[in-house]
Amino acid sequence: MPKIDPKKIKKLFPIFSKKENKNLVYLDNAATTQRPKVVIDAIKDFYETCNSNIHRGIYDLSEKATKMYEDTRKHTAKFINAKSFEEIIFTKNTTESINLLAYTLSDNMLKKGDTVITTALEHHANFVPWQTMARKKGFTLSVIPVKDDYTLDMVEFEKLIKGKNIKLVCISAMSNVTGTIPDIQKVIKRAHEVGALVMIDGAQSIAHEHTDVQKMDCDFFVF
Repeated sequence: MPKIDPKKIKKLFPIFSKKENKNLVYLDNAATTQRPKVVIDAIKDFYETCNSNIHRGIYDLSEKATKMYEDTRKHTAKFINAKSFEEIIFTKNTTESINLLAYTLSDNMLKKGDTVITTALEHHANFVPWQTMARKKGFTLSVIPVKDDYTLDMVEFEKLIKGKNIKLVCISAMSNVTGTIPDIQKVIKRAHEVGALVMIDGAQSIAHEHTDVQKMDCDFFVF
């Protein structure tokens, strides 16, 4: 693997060239990422040359903008090795994606007597929506505990996954607090063995490791 030169990378981001940001060290990328100049230039170019309504206009400018939008979906599908670009759904961020899933699945699949499993490692965005919908719909929210070394208690997971009416498992691929990387392949395999769906929160992992959703075999991957 080639050696990464952080100084060269830093020069790609205009925010670090500002005098007031001379000593800036930015680590909050999973929440909001700084944009390199090439991205800023692309956004600026779009607004100056292609800005128009997508999917609803039959004039040239709208069709050009629509193609660019759909091409981005194709690039995203390739990036995570999705089966089809039609599997890619754009939202504002990971939190909105999880909320969309929580409300949609709760309205269409989850009911009283069912169980959703999550973990004690989760960001609030992958905990509170399920907690809220569990109270509203009457299903059970079970939590895989964390051991003293910050890893998931897989013995407890085995007990939970053998419960009745397990419908969904929601788990982070990488913890935003501890950096813990759970054995999600094992979790996905066991969940599917009992007929449950799996949602992976990849907000942290997507920037640090190669993601292949087909190999992963999850049902939903949000990032």
